[in-house]
Amino acid sequence: MSQDEVLKILKRNKGWMITGEIADMMDISRANVNKSLRLLFKEGVVMRKEVLTRRSRSYLWKYKD
Repeated sequence: MSQDEVLKILKRNKGWMITGEIADMMDISRANVNKSLRLLFKEGVVMRKEVLTRRSRSYLWKYKD
């Protein structure tokens, strides 16, 4: 699993995605996907939108055009 694979999925989708959707598409754990997404966010490649839920906060992810 690499950041490139996560980036390809985000580029292909064009919309906001949650970590679970990406993990299901790649058939890997959410923790691995989340790690890649955080690194891509630090590099400025992807955007993150915070969503508050009843239990905690979640993030939606999108490729930065």
